[in-house]
Amino acid sequence: MASESSTVVNMEYELLKQNLDLQDVNIVIPIPGGHAPVVNQGDGNYRYERGHLHWSLPLIDSSNTNGSLEFTIPWTGDSSNFFPLNITFSSTKTFSDIKIQSALSSDTGAPVPFSQDISLSTERYVVE
Repeated sequence: MASESSTVVNMEYELLKQNLDLQDVNIVIPIPGGHAPVVNQGDGNYRYERGHLHWSLPLIDSSNTNGSLEFTIPWTGDSSNFFPLNITFSSTKTFSDIKIQSALSSDTGAPVPFSQDISLSTERYVVE
């Protein structure tokens, strides 16, 4: 929503795969014109730095499936200037939830001890 001299931006997230637990979620939003935003309401933490609003959420999981951030900037123009969003997060679960049930020796076929570490992290996740 925009007035003649300012724009109100409302961003929302929703966790659709409720078996996931996304940790240390960081969303970086470009702010056009270098105007410092005024946050009206927001879940998590936020800070403005070098032309970007950094929105961080410690955990998004089944007990915290949605949230929002609303801010105002003294600027009007094309909403595409708020993109791309750069997002990082990690998880101890994967999208497919595949787990190794057992490991077998290739020589004997007998079960062997094993361990597994499950990790999901973003190298680059962008919303354009």
